[in-house]
Amino acid sequence: MKKVFYFIFFLNTLLGGVFTDIGAQNNFSPEKLKEHVKVLSSDDMDGRAPNTKGIEKARKYIENKLFEAGLIPLKDDTFRQSFGYRTTPNLWVEMENLIGVIPGKNTNLKNEAIVINTSYDHRGYELIQGLKLVYNGANYHASAVAGILELAKYFSNEENLPERTLIFLFTDGNYHSNRGIIHFFENSHLLDYEIKMGINLRGIGNYDADTGINLFGIKTIEQGKEMGLHFAEHHALKVDQYDDRMVCGAETWYFGHFGFPAVLINTLNYDFGNTTEDTYDKLNYDGIAQILDYTVDLIKTFASMDVIVATEKLNPADYPFDQADLPVPRKKFHYGLVMNLGSGYQIYSDKFFRSKSRFNFGIGVKTHFHFTNSISIQPEILYDRNSGRWDEGMFRRNSITVPLNLQWDFSGKNNQSRLFLIGGAYYRYNFSGKMEGEDLDFDLVFERDEWGINFGIGFEDYDIYQLSWTMRRGMSDMIKGTTSIRDVNSLLTIALKFP
Repeated sequence: MKKVFYFIFFLNTLLGGVFTDIGAQNNFSPEKLKEHVKVLSSDDMDGRAPNTKGIEKARKYIENKLFEAGLIPLKDDTFRQSFGYRTTPNLWVEMENLIGVIPGKNTNLKNEAIVINTSYDHRGYELIQGLKLVYNGANYHASAVAGILELAKYFSNEENLPERTLIFLFTDGNYHSNRGIIHFFENSHLLDYEIKMGINLRGIGNYDADTGINLFGIKTIEQGKEMGLHFAEHHALKVDQYDDRMVCGAETWYFGHFGFPAVLINTLNYDFGNTTEDTYDKLNYDGIAQILDYTVDLIKTFASMDVIVATEKLNPADYPFDQADLPVPRKKFHYGLVMNLGSGYQIYSDKFFRSKSRFNFGIGVKTHFHFTNSISIQPEILYDRNSGRWDEGMFRRNSITVPLNLQWDFSGKNNQSRLFLIGGAYYRYNFSGKMEGEDLDFDLVFERDEWGINFGIGFEDYDIYQLSWTMRRGMSDMIKGTTSIRDVNSLLTIALKFP
């Protein structure tokens, strides 16, 4: 197979075929690239950190540019692919990949796709003595975002439509164990296209003729090395490194893990990477434009090849997930404080009426044992102050109540915020009480022991705060004798779980 490809390469080169200089120089405006980077790396973007207003501004900027270029959304009429990631056992971060598609024009190749990608998130900012220091991320990776936006605009032009489909992927979560690219590939079976390879741009803003560009992973693609060096010579680009290595920590590592050949194009001689000094004014925009002209030729050539084949250099087993790449599991055990505020009344089953409501409250401790992300069991121990009215007057009881509930998170179960249902039973021990100033008679009149059922619905945030409504319905009688009186409580429950 390799000999066949090299023979094709020789013929194409000799006859002026697929490896000829198909791309024109100066397709891209350095000023336009600078405009993109200046916006995306401004202080207003909050360092493009998750859960900030700034990263949402960056998303909208990228979305608008994809829309203006005429790209189509990958799914569901939106450029956004939403997901989340548990960064700590108690914190779930919402993230969104941005994906636009240019369908291929070749009927035989349009069901195959080349993924052009970079990440758009960054490190955020720090507050030091009240001063906000922003990690602007101009080179890492606003430069690559700007480049890919311009590539999308270029290939959306009718004169430049590709043979194969191009998927333009801007991933979130690069600074959170590359969750965006992992989520994309874990859901790639839902795509309408078969992914054949990837081209990843990463930190392309500091090209220098002495140190050049790197083509990490280019040798995982048949003819990749030959094409990469050929077009670099045409565009007067120096290639510093080219190999079959997917860089650990870069998104191409995950292309390798999932079995797709890919090349990472970047420049390395940059003193300000991942610092607060990575600002738009330090970049070489003529160099970015030069790299993009080069990338156009690579994309056009790969997109028009009859077949894209991974070399024997690509072995997915060489690119395992690190433990840090795996989602942080939800904690199996929590404990915390709980308080109930509400009302109680009594049902006279044999007389078909109920008493007037009286104020009830309780306070105590609770625990959570999580069986799964959505199912947990909750034992509680409460001091319970409950009251009501009997035939002989108003009474108040002091009790120890022990509810045992099962909680089912039915909405947003992996989210930092979720809705849940609870259901279970409770036992109550009444240790003292008063009625009209007299001690309750637990020997002859009142029962010390009761039991009943609980059910309710609630809201939980960050695995820490809970707010719910709980109904507690007695299934045993409160008093001795033949008269059936059962206690009912309707309660607002507020809980605080400790991390």
